[in-house]
Amino acid sequence: MKNLMILLSIAFVMVSCGDGSDDPYDGGDADDDAGDDDSGTDDDTETDDDTDTEDPCENVDCNDHGECIEVEGEGVCNCDIGYDPLTDCGTCATGYVDNPLSPGECILDPCDGITCSGNGTCDVLGPISYECNCDNDNLNVADDCATCETGYANYPTCDTCDTGYTEWPLLSGICIVDLCDGVTCSGNGTCDDPSVGTCDCDTGYDGADCSTCDTGYTEWPLLSGVCILDQCDGQTCYGNGTCDDPSTGVCSCDNAYLDDTDDCGSCVGNQDYADDCNSCLPGYDNYPSCTPDVTAPADPVITTNGGVDFPIYQADFDLDGTCTSDTYTMWVSIDGGVATQITGYTSYSTSWSWSSSMGLFETHEYCFHAEDYAGNPSGQDCVNITRPS
Repeated sequence: MKNLMILLSIAFVMVSCGDGSDDPYDGGDADDDAGDDDSGTDDDTETDDDTDTEDPCENVDCNDHGECIEVEGEGVCNCDIGYDPLTDCGTCATGYVDNPLSPGECILDPCDGITCSGNGTCDVLGPISYECNCDNDNLNVADDCATCETGYANYPTCDTCDTGYTEWPLLSGICIVDLCDGVTCSGNGTCDDPSVGTCDCDTGYDGADCSTCDTGYTEWPLLSGVCILDQCDGQTCYGNGTCDDPSTGVCSCDNAYLDDTDDCGSCVGNQDYADDCNSCLPGYDNYPSCTPDVTAPADPVITTNGGVDFPIYQADFDLDGTCTSDTYTMWVSIDGGVATQITGYTSYSTSWSWSSSMGLFETHEYCFHAEDYAGNPSGQDCVNITRPS
């Protein structure tokens, strides 16, 4: 508006100066006419000024937090309480802050005068609430950073744990109530986790206070309070004895010929364990010394065709026979070759059977012998078989 008035004033002066000057080409009447024209121009200018007067508040925006008023021809904002007229009510005035619960609303600053004990900054939470943001997590927010949090000491750094508290986990900087304080674990373990205060028992010990023996361990000597690995745990001594010393696990056998170094699971010599070591094993004589038997079994007997040579007229054939009860294995050799064991024979049985086959126009000699448990061989019984066609 001021600029417009200045421009109009300059234009008015210029017009007035032009009317008063002498024109060598113009007569006096022209000057009079010009004077009349100048007067007419002045009237028009005054009329325009009255018509074009501007509203000083037309372009003033008070940001919905005040109203514009005219002061000395200027439009200025008359702000609501708490808003700054210097920013056309667009920001909060001194002593006021933005409401975090309602952005854009200016409220009295609840942090005004709050120092947080010099150990933090004040954060506005709402119209009448605040919270100190302490310089470290171990300062007490509820006490405006004036003390350490519970469990911490050495204010204002609060970097150590108070009495009855301990750092856990280790090197974490976190102080918790030390539930291990005063826990001895009966001297048989350690309290390693102060967050729960339970004992980690040494090997062999069990119980909340490590005062009992763990599974597989036993107190030895009795009433000593010492837990050792129970060497007798699971030791059955094969049902032939008892385990009385858990430190060694050695069995005391029921029979003198049972081997206590083998947990009573075998005989000390060649006695028959199946008979509780009360007799000799097959192939041995002279109980209880049970020396090897050197007597061979009797010769086996071929009973097929009376044991005499015979022909066959098909490829497959069977040979049967008998033997004595001390026979442990039966053997067959063909045409004087290396003997092979008859797999179908049952030890100590008194009969045997063997199957084989041969090609056309073949003749073979089949010889059988028996062996006892000690491997003593008997004599042979042989038969010749021919397949003519």
